Amino acid sequence: MSGAINGMDISYNTAHFVTGGDDKLVKVWDYNEGQVSHVGTGHSGNITQLKICPLSKYIISVSTDGSIFRWRFPFHPS
Repeated sequence: MSGAINGMDISYNTAHFVTGGDDKLVKVWDYNEGQVSHVGTGHSGNITQLKICPLSKYIISVSTDGSIFRWRFPFHPS
């Protein structure tokens, strides 16, 4: 699936960033490689906002279906 990116955030250590949008997927990217490392599915509406918590333990995503998801962030800063 593809579509517009409606939300993006970068980790505190700038090693990863997350995106979400019209494809209803939360994608974790490796910043230096430019590759998707993890994909989260679950939203039934377009993702409108994303935020990585300051301690890089969770990702919060919000979608047009009214849901708010908390995802375990797969990477922790060293």
